[in-house]
Amino acid sequence: MSYLEYSVKSVPSGFRKILHLNWPLLLLLASVCGVGFLMLYSVAGGSFSPWAEPQMKRFGLGLALMLVVAMVPIWLWRNLSGVAYGFSFLLLIAVALIGEERKGAQRWIDLGPV
Repeated sequence: MSYLEYSVKSVPSGFRKILHLNWPLLLLLASVCGVGFLMLYSVAGGSFSPWAEPQMKRFGLGLALMLVVAMVPIWLWRNLSGVAYGFSFLLLIAVALIGEERKGAQRWIDLGPV
């Protein structure tokens, strides 16, 4: 049995996974983002509306998405890794073939008004 298989079998499942998250890292992330929110609030002259409020909404959405991704079993990510690699490789080839050139570099696939 390899180390990865042993580690995958010892990972808790379900709601117990929340207890095994890296809480100090999440606290550090929230602290750094909190300082960023305060800076945006300060730059806006004591108002949340122009910059801080949308940033807080995006942070909340990103945090929720991060927790959802953390709850997915690791074996699923391992099984999907080959598909993700292949898709990324196809996108790189698509950029080389049909990508638009802007500012002297060919790096964008025009998706229209998306």
